[in-house]
Amino acid sequence: MSTAFQTHRKLAGPILAGLLLLLFLFPIYWFYITSLKGPKEIDRFPPALWPEEPTLNILRVIAEANVAQYLSNSLIIATGISLLTMGLGVGASWALVRIRGKWIDAILITIVVLQMLPAALMATPLYVIFSNLFLLDTRAAVVIAASAKSIPFVIILLRPSFLKIPKEVIEAAAVDGCTGWRLFRFIAFPLVRNSVIIIFALIFMQAYGEYVFSRSFLNSDGKLPASVGLVTEFFGQYERDVTGAMAFGTIYLTPMLVVFVAIQRKLVSGLTAGAVK
Repeated sequence: MSTAFQTHRKLAGPILAGLLLLLFLFPIYWFYITSLKGPKEIDRFPPALWPEEPTLNILRVIAEANVAQYLSNSLIIATGISLLTMGLGVGASWALVRIRGKWIDAILITIVVLQMLPAALMATPLYVIFSNLFLLDTRAAVVIAASAKSIPFVIILLRPSFLKIPKEVIEAAAVDGCTGWRLFRFIAFPLVRNSVIIIFALIFMQAYGEYVFSRSFLNSDGKLPASVGLVTEFFGQYERDVTGAMAFGTIYLTPMLVVFVAIQRKLVSGLTAGAVK
């Protein structure tokens, strides 16, 4: 009885892991398969697991939609958000480690609360602020708003890496006269560089799919990222092009999917083990 129980217990882990992997991969599989279906197969019930007459909707989408413009806008916005977020977030994380005081805990709690605020809640007051600053319909407005939303995330993830730096290293550097900016640049930052790179990758992948602020602040078609272009190009009040949307989404998703698969081991090891040994 006990032997059978132990056998089932050993099998439960791999089976559960396989089910979770299937649950994660099947939507991606369905996404790509749908992009190959024709208009008649979209509403078919039951849906086919493989298109009977595969159609290269990607070629049609590239010819009809301004894919290059949308993708370039997404890359510009994602790069701006990532650089601004990391530039401010890394410095804030180090400052919250070095500065001592009872009010630090209150600041950290505030940071966690800010991270939980939905982007849609922040969009309305930011719209008024950017309108007064004449920043509406500019990519800068999206970059600033999304960075403000992401900085708490960086602080939450990066501050523990700074805390793991041995005090002896900091004290030895201080004795040698390495303090202030030099302490951060030559001692602290090199020790957490791996964590910074990993968090930068996470922020970039998140910013690449930014939608709420872009939809709220941008009006010109030439400035819209691919996340908004997917909706405006293929879904209207009286018509919808599901196959075109899926084909466009395939072009939009594939680069990030390839990057994620390439660095996923480093992401997991970096987030669990940290950068300081």
